[in-house]
Amino acid sequence: MARKRGREGRFVSTVEGAEFFKVYLPQFSSHQIRIPPDFTKNFRRALNEKVILKNKDGKTWYVEVKETPEGVFLKDGWPRFVDYHGLKVGEFLVFRYNGSYSFLVQIFGTNGCKKEKFGPQNIATHVKSEVESDNDDSSSVDRSKLFKRFEEEEEDNNNEFPKRPSFVSPPSRRKMLKIPEEVMNNENVHLEAEVNLRNAEGKEWPVNIYTMLNGPTFLGRGLCAFQRDNNVGPKDCCKFIFGNQTTIDVKILRH
Repeated sequence: MARKRGREGRFVSTVEGAEFFKVYLPQFSSHQIRIPPDFTKNFRRALNEKVILKNKDGKTWYVEVKETPEGVFLKDGWPRFVDYHGLKVGEFLVFRYNGSYSFLVQIFGTNGCKKEKFGPQNIATHVKSEVESDNDDSSSVDRSKLFKRFEEEEEDNNNEFPKRPSFVSPPSRRKMLKIPEEVMNNENVHLEAEVNLRNAEGKEWPVNIYTMLNGPTFLGRGLCAFQRDNNVGPKDCCKFIFGNQTTIDVKILRH
């Protein structure tokens, strides 16, 4: 088995195709998952760095690897992987190392068959309830007036944002916010499963993107943290401006 010495004297495996499996048990695996000790003998990495998890559809998640006295774990970023795939107790995950600290993860259901559909269809009921509640809260908001306010403000600021696909919304009182179809249908909008919301100061917050099967797309987990940390009030509104696959700029208009 060929190995080379990496930073800080750690060994980095050069063997692609190495695999390990885990059974998903929420009480142990929802926030972190342990890499088997025998696997880490061949796969070593400097602490507090990241690996890439990729599913069969090619979507990627960056997950931190941390070593503790109990072992080596996939931690920060792992819960987003769990949420997107709607993992359930007893499901079986196979991790295949593809080199360059990248793993292909295959998921098998409790029926023994490989899962073919991921993401929002696994949480469709939750999304529907969140959206219905949010629609009730914001039904009285005149979106055209919000756009007009932003247009006037941007003219005063000498168009600080170039014109890109965007939409305006009052703050979500739930955990989900629907992205309008006209935005998602724009040829310049292609979102990863996780994006960053970036405020005017350049600070970023990771947010999950959920797309229901043959249905709408939502900003999901992480949205509430963005609103809270930026003190977005119930009478404020946000303009979400799309620039690339991984970053959405957000301009907040205070009431």
